[in-house]
Amino acid sequence: MNNSSEEALNASNNNLSQCSSSERPPALEWLKIVVYLFIVLLAVFGNAFVIRTVYTRSGMKSATNYLIVNMAVGDLFMAIFNMIPTVVTMFRGNHSWASDGPFGKISCKMVIFSQATSMACSIITLSVLAFERYFAIISPLSKVASTARTRWLVAAIWVSSFASASPMLYAAKVHLYKGVPYCFEDWAPAFDTKKAQAIYTIVAFVLLYAIPL
Repeated sequence: MNNSSEEALNASNNNLSQCSSSERPPALEWLKIVVYLFIVLLAVFGNAFVIRTVYTRSGMKSATNYLIVNMAVGDLFMAIFNMIPTVVTMFRGNHSWASDGPFGKISCKMVIFSQATSMACSIITLSVLAFERYFAIISPLSKVASTARTRWLVAAIWVSSFASASPMLYAAKVHLYKGVPYCFEDWAPAFDTKKAQAIYTIVAFVLLYAIPL
């Protein structure tokens, strides 16, 4: 393990030790779990209901609603692949990963990748919705965002989302701390961990926050 990887692991270990050392009242922990679980259920059933409503009612099939469904799909992925595993870690009382074997390594990459993908999908879809509503008001007869074009837009949104999140398929790694596996972002050995993490964060901030805003 090179120096940058060791620094990343040590920094993560310090954070983990601080998290594990902080003790909260059991009642407060259970309240947090119940509230978070309620939010997860709302996210799953709410977004699933939006998708079902649009696709089962012919009058709802419009370009705008297709974009809303696309955002609901991204949010549903976030709820299933990220929020539900978070509930599991909350029940366990720590942030350890399942294992450091092949399943643990693959699941670590997929969870972080899906989180970045769903976040990018929601942001890009909101940006496209803003443009679609703008043209609908400025030029209501032009039909800039037709149903056919919206399908291509949805495909482009997902391709862009996958592309923006693809570095996480490399950076997400499982490391052992005191014999317990943890999943976190580590860009070593191909890149300097601190520099690569900073560059990726800045690029993501510009593309997925500053420009859309």
